[in-house]
Amino acid sequence: MDGSVPVRQAGRSAPAGRLTFKVLKAAREKLVASGQLGRKAFASDVSALNNFAATHDLTDDDAFAPLLGVSDEEFAERLREYESRATVSAGTMTGYRSRLRTWNDAARELSTRDGPRTALLSDVLSAAIDAFERKNLGTSYKQVAERAGVHPGTVFKWRNGARPFSAPNSVKYAGSLERVLGLPPKTLSSLLRPKTQARRSRRDLVRRRKELNNKVQLNGIRFRPKELPPKLAAFFERLKTYKSTAHVLYDLIGGPLERPRKTWRVQRKGGEVPAYDLYMARFLTRIGWMTLPSSLEGAVLYLLDTGNRVGQPLSPEMASSLAPVFMGKGIPLEDVTPAHLVDPELLGEFIEWRKRRNGDISKEYVQDALMLVTPGGFLRQQPECAWDYAKTKLSPVDVTAPEGEDDYAQRSADWAKMCGRWEKQLRGLLPHVTRKRSRRARDKLQPILALPEPMSVVKGVIEAHAATKPVGRLVKGYSGAVQLALWYRDQVLLRMLASNPLRNRNFREMRYREKPTQEDRGNLYRTPEGAWRLHYEPHEFKNEAGAASETYDVEVSKDLWALIELYIFKARPILLEGDSELVFVSRTGKAMSRVTLSDTIWILTSMSLPDIPGMPDVFGFRSHAFRHLVATAWLKANPEDYLTVKHILHDTLETVLKNYAHDRPDDGLTRYNNWLGTQLKPPQNLDDA
Repeated sequence: MDGSVPVRQAGRSAPAGRLTFKVLKAAREKLVASGQLGRKAFASDVSALNNFAATHDLTDDDAFAPLLGVSDEEFAERLREYESRATVSAGTMTGYRSRLRTWNDAARELSTRDGPRTALLSDVLSAAIDAFERKNLGTSYKQVAERAGVHPGTVFKWRNGARPFSAPNSVKYAGSLERVLGLPPKTLSSLLRPKTQARRSRRDLVRRRKELNNKVQLNGIRFRPKELPPKLAAFFERLKTYKSTAHVLYDLIGGPLERPRKTWRVQRKGGEVPAYDLYMARFLTRIGWMTLPSSLEGAVLYLLDTGNRVGQPLSPEMASSLAPVFMGKGIPLEDVTPAHLVDPELLGEFIEWRKRRNGDISKEYVQDALMLVTPGGFLRQQPECAWDYAKTKLSPVDVTAPEGEDDYAQRSADWAKMCGRWEKQLRGLLPHVTRKRSRRARDKLQPILALPEPMSVVKGVIEAHAATKPVGRLVKGYSGAVQLALWYRDQVLLRMLASNPLRNRNFREMRYREKPTQEDRGNLYRTPEGAWRLHYEPHEFKNEAGAASETYDVEVSKDLWALIELYIFKARPILLEGDSELVFVSRTGKAMSRVTLSDTIWILTSMSLPDIPGMPDVFGFRSHAFRHLVATAWLKANPEDYLTVKHILHDTLETVLKNYAHDRPDDGLTRYNNWLGTQLKPPQNLDDA
């Protein structure tokens, strides 16, 4: 089916009383008379409608159905067909498009009010209450609600178009109203929306998230310091400037610091430095461990005190059981210096403590320290950062004294030698830490990847979410408008993660420009032909030096065009606050952080992830999992098509082979020998044996 509309059969010679274009215009003109719509605006609206009708060879006396008065999804198809026929400029079409959506809404409202309708909960309930009020003079819907034991607000909403899901409470309320109103059983409850069979409730998800947090934080007791001493805080701020800007920094005697070999990327929107945030999270963990009590008794007292302060009191028995993994070095926070962070002995102890607490530790902790002390490292160039650490035996220097500069140069040389020794010792710690987490989806995600069709899980999640579409109108201020707009946002997000599995950052920073320019068209844009495309420059990707060295400009799946159009032009404006260009925003219209977007995907997948053998306790997956699922699903359907996976993930072929070529040498030789058998005849004349 090509989506075209049989307009001739639907439009000609509409019988009297039918809803025609003339009736539709007359209904909208009433808004002009009441002052709700300007006459010039109405004239522009009529021009758009006349052009739309003329393109389909219709006149004012023709019925507007089925061209108008249809669902938003259907009308998006009508608009695309109209744009392919119309002969107006692109600028005029932009204005027409918005005005025609208004006409479609008006036609739908007119059809609902004056045309035939399917019986809805509001129809049946209103008729029953009206009959009850006529029979029992002096009563109202509030008295009906009171007799039925239902909140009056619930009855009011149901009478005015709300159609709740058939949840247990809704079924119970419907049954109570049926008994009070004298209706046959299931008269109302049968009109409730079928409840989507979600695998888990939100209450389950909240409980699970608390469990996960407790597992990571050991009953929620945090040990990362919220505030750092001024000197240490200033050191990290200088480090951030050094690694993420072009500013030249100087040592105590005015010598410029050597520039870093690698820099940290600054996000174009908001100026955040993601690498710095991750770096600080690891260092704060280490600083927190250094400041933990060094004795078992001290750890018990610390746990009891901290538990009470954060509202999670622990019993003495629980505190005693947790105390061994809450023992640190007992260093006062104000005494911690940058040199503490690169001391191999302290880092070695931290590694062993972390292993006891978490079972493993990532090598980034060692790499963070190496970054500071290798030749040209930020800390190696500043001996003053080690003066307060007794272990270095470096005494402070008064650089204003006559021989101050010479003394400082000597301290720099001594400090560089110590950093050289520590560098060797730090490299010796690498075999004792785990490798950097592989991008191969293992552990809990592996059972999904092992399915014959991993994409069936993604399909199930998307379809389950699609079935939860709430009741409402995409009109700002209407009841349910925000919930409906959020549904559109999440549906677009899930489907785009499946069709264009880019990274979390690319989705949360995705922009749509109302008036694109040749220099900056945004990331999500619409061509004059109506196609939706994604456009990213190399600097907007993590792997700018690899596969993303060229501009990424690809067409979004045609199946999503209508959905994207509805979200961008109707749903997204309901969520937006101000003139933001961001495509995906939070409920309050603000930018979504890395965690917010990831948590949104986790909740959406958690609500509908089916039971999978080997995954009894999985509560969903996050945005990056889509990359693994899509790549693995494609390779299962198209073995060894690594080049397509390279394009899907926008990554290098080397990375794709490294992470998705799971074959053993045996597998490759088997395929080769199967091919070889087609080239050589099997050995003959072996009867001599």
